Amino acid sequence: MAYEAGEFFPGARVQRVTASADIAKGAVVTITPAAASTAAACAKDGVGPFAVAIEAVANGKTGRAVTKGEVSVDCSGNCYTGAVVTGSGGKVKVCGTDPSGNWIKPLGRMTVGGANGTVGVVDVGGL
Repeated sequence: MAYEAGEFFPGARVQRVTASADIAKGAVVTITPAAASTAAACAKDGVGPFAVAIEAVANGKTGRAVTKGEVSVDCSGNCYTGAVVTGSGGKVKVCGTDPSGNWIKPLGRMTVGGANGTVGVVDVGGL
């Protein structure tokens, strides 16, 4: 079963965002709340809060992103089904824990795993 990054599924919550940089369809983005929420591809260090773009958006234009629910994403590293993932460089990667065992800036849990460089499905906010 193959997915294209940025496909979303019934029940997903979608929000309009204004791009503060060019965003690719399926990119994990960091949302910056403001009068009009802005988004840009998330940094390598996994800075949230996160969403996943469901369409390509040019800098300064308005687009849509999934803030809760299932959506397909590109994987950076192997992201097994059930793994808790975070955003990293516009993709997802397995989330680390702090010394107390708490997840560090989680995006959600993988419902369909993906190997490095392939597409999987994440349940945004589904921890």
